[in-house]
Amino acid sequence: MDNVTGSASGDLFVAEDGGSMDICVITPDGVVAPFLRIEGQSGSEITGPAFSPDGRRLYFSSQRGTSGSSSGGITYEVTGPFRA
Repeated sequence: MDNVTGSASGDLFVAEDGGSMDICVITPDGVVAPFLRIEGQSGSEITGPAFSPDGRRLYFSSQRGTSGSSSGGITYEVTGPFRA
């Protein structure tokens, strides 16, 4: 596992390499739960999760998007609120 970012609440958001294109959340209490899954991009991987400075938006990218090509990357924005 790599591609980890933390929120103001202490939650860790972990992007899994390959597999099912998930971002999971790990709480300060050690609870692990799925946060989101990207469908239709099995030839890609999620990279670079990061929060905006105000903590209200989470950004991440799919390296190869739906095309599976290195030129097909997609960046996503997820709007909170997230746990405080």
